[in-house]
Amino acid sequence: MTSWTGFQYHTTMTLCKYVMTKTTYTVEELFEDIPDDPDNVIFKIPEEICKAQGWKEGDTVNIRVEDGAMIISKV
Repeated sequence: MTSWTGFQYHTTMTLCKYVMTKTTYTVEELFEDIPDDPDNVIFKIPEEICKAQGWKEGDTVNIRVEDGAMIISKV
């Protein structure tokens, strides 16, 4: 994760069928190192996005990158 230090990650989320919102997060806000696993990180979806989407722990989401934005939707 050290190679990401100082960069920002931009993500676009679909909040409803017709409204899009763009929010910027730092890498540190979205990714957490895994102890004893230097090749992988944990991706953390911010709580405010989960609440706005009605997502809870254990939900399955689809993540794709489109035009430089991360699109996350519940499966």
